[in-house]
Amino acid sequence: MSDQEAVEYGSDATDEQKYLQRLSENREFRRLCGLRQKMSLLLTLAIAIPYGIYILLTAWSADIISQPISDDGAVTWGMVLVFLVLINGMLCAGIYTWWANRKFDPLRKKFLKDHAAGENADV
Repeated sequence: MSDQEAVEYGSDATDEQKYLQRLSENREFRRLCGLRQKMSLLLTLAIAIPYGIYILLTAWSADIISQPISDDGAVTWGMVLVFLVLINGMLCAGIYTWWANRKFDPLRKKFLKDHAAGENADV
């Protein structure tokens, strides 16, 4: 959005830029962003690594994962691995939701309350 468009819509782009600059320099805000980034990275790895292992096993050890669990059974090790990968993804999503609701959101709300710019702050 150009400065002319910003003036037409009634917002002052320079004030917004100054606010965003102050926000990016704020230690608490950087801590909050870092906390969220670390948790996201941890859970991404917790999902990607088991999935990657499953894909590699499928590619190079198909004979192992196609083996039935029991001699007369139809369920293979590959089916069990897929089930475990899916359960792992659901658990990671649940962990993130729990963490965000219990830990991250209260910190975010406190930060917004303490550092809100005017009445339009999302609290």
